Amino acid sequence: MKSILILGAGRSATTLIDYLIAHSKVFDWHVRVADIDLELAKRKIRDSKSATAIALNINNERQRQDLIAQSDVVVSMLPPHMHLIIAQDCLRFGCHLLTASYLSKEMEELHQMAKSRNLLFLNEMGLDPGIDHMSAMAIKARILEMGGQISSFQSYTGGLIDRASDSNPWHYKISWNPRNVVLAGRDTASFREEGKVKFLSYHQLFEQFTVIEILGGEKFEMYPNRDSLKYLDTYGLQDAETLIRGTLRHMGFCKGWSVLVKLGLTDPYLTIKPGTFGTYAELLSAFLPKTEENMSEHTRICLGINDPVVCNQLEWLFDNTPLPPQEATAADLLQMLLVEKWNLHPDDLDLVVMHHEFEYSVGPASFRLRSTLRQKGRSSIDTAMTKLVGLPLAIATKLLLNNVLTVRGVQIPVLPAIFQPVLDELELEGVKFEEEITPC
Repeated sequence: MKSILILGAGRSATTLIDYLIAHSKVFDWHVRVADIDLELAKRKIRDSKSATAIALNINNERQRQDLIAQSDVVVSMLPPHMHLIIAQDCLRFGCHLLTASYLSKEMEELHQMAKSRNLLFLNEMGLDPGIDHMSAMAIKARILEMGGQISSFQSYTGGLIDRASDSNPWHYKISWNPRNVVLAGRDTASFREEGKVKFLSYHQLFEQFTVIEILGGEKFEMYPNRDSLKYLDTYGLQDAETLIRGTLRHMGFCKGWSVLVKLGLTDPYLTIKPGTFGTYAELLSAFLPKTEENMSEHTRICLGINDPVVCNQLEWLFDNTPLPPQEATAADLLQMLLVEKWNLHPDDLDLVVMHHEFEYSVGPASFRLRSTLRQKGRSSIDTAMTKLVGLPLAIATKLLLNNVLTVRGVQIPVLPAIFQPVLDELELEGVKFEEEITPC
């Protein structure tokens, strides 16, 4: 009997756990779900006979290593900085490792060791990164098979709220890691546009957004991600004149967020002592010049904006909600507020949108290929985000245990031997892109 160890039972692990437990009955697997919160792990496995819930403090080296030593595959849903110690344990005890996190330099350095031990350490196997890589590389392969030359590639993803559940002036609710939402864009974005390297600093990023139209005509705001330039090599698109990867938001989000950045409310270093302010409205006032009674007019004047939408966003967010009593940074306080104000309500449905655009030529003819994935959640628990993060990991785990994935070493899913079988199974699970090819 093969043993699968899942480390972390948080929101993004739900689909992963459900899929592997369902398939364990067919393939004679045992699934162990380990989390610091035993009750959470128990809820995730329900009453399955082929799964066990375990309480685990990841810093308990002996317990952690005992669990890994008994496993064939480890799927880590832990924070990225914890993956390296898991990888080192997997090397020691001969276990494959899968994560949804970005590949770190430290992990990459384990490639030869993992390969020599006949192990696969597969990273970036979630949504973004993950499905973005696989779907883009599959399209690229098809274009090259036609003899095409790619001149432009743009790829955008957004974890959003479905329009029917859009009930606040920001048109956004949190369906993934709230810390990443607060700190998004702090690193300067770099990309290639029409043959030139371009940079957008943090304070420019949300001002200089682009409006993107996906298949079906719906429009979104897009701001570039951190380092798009590295994907010139990752995707083998060194000759492309344009390569941009970005994040999507509903229309009307970026201007408001740009104001929060300018004010300093996303600052992870500014510490605010408890008792300094009573409410979030008072906190906002501290970042503005002298307070006047009409907050809307005051906000408009102080920020130099003439946009009632942004003023409404600020007033709605920074109301008389009490500040937490503990010492915290400005970013911490904002995160705590957003978790409350942008929380998914029980009846809310999230939405994930992924959109690729390729421009390429075949002989003298030029074309644009547009490819869009639009996935809606089923509930506030069974979200599109949870599905699209966990399902690729689950499918890859199944394919690995069934000897379909035979690649070894430290990898991300840009090889056909990895992405093609995973994409095939994702489509069977309803994860399918729509495409349109037009002359340009």
